[in-house]
Amino acid sequence: MTNEAKLRDQMDRGERAEFVLKQLEEAFKALEQQCFDAFRHSDMHDDLGRRAARYYLRVMDDVRSRFEHFVLTGKNAQKELVRMKDPSRWRKIVNG
Repeated sequence: MTNEAKLRDQMDRGERAEFVLKQLEEAFKALEQQCFDAFRHSDMHDDLGRRAARYYLRVMDDVRSRFEHFVLTGKNAQKELVRMKDPSRWRKIVNG
């Protein structure tokens, strides 16, 4: 696979990740709210329940971070493709 093909693959994966992340964002917010509510209303001796709520929040953050990583990698790959194909356009993008 050529360097350009790898960059295009990263760009495509990033675009897909961005689409999925936008679709999941509402679900993430609802799940986070449920975790906060469960934590807030839990009995003060319910260490297991509180630990589970914190664990779920951490897992959701990890999943979101993974998607964001793919999105950022895809955007960087797109910029690199522009730089490779049209250096003058790249200078315009970088310089504003």
